[in-house]
Amino acid sequence: FGFAGSPRELFSDHELVQRVGLLPPRIMDIAESLGDSQTYLSVNDYCQKNRDV
Repeated sequence: FGFAGSPRELFSDHELVQRVGLLPPRIMDIAESLGDSQTYLSVNDYCQKNRDV
């Protein structure tokens, strides 16, 4: 398995993540349960992107 993109690009590709058996960052599961489908790498990343919401 080789991947030349960024971590954000990797976790944005849900099919690839499932195919190689990776678990997405937990914050992505939490955000998805709130109806948010963006890619987040950490809780801090989530907070920064949603600061003005």
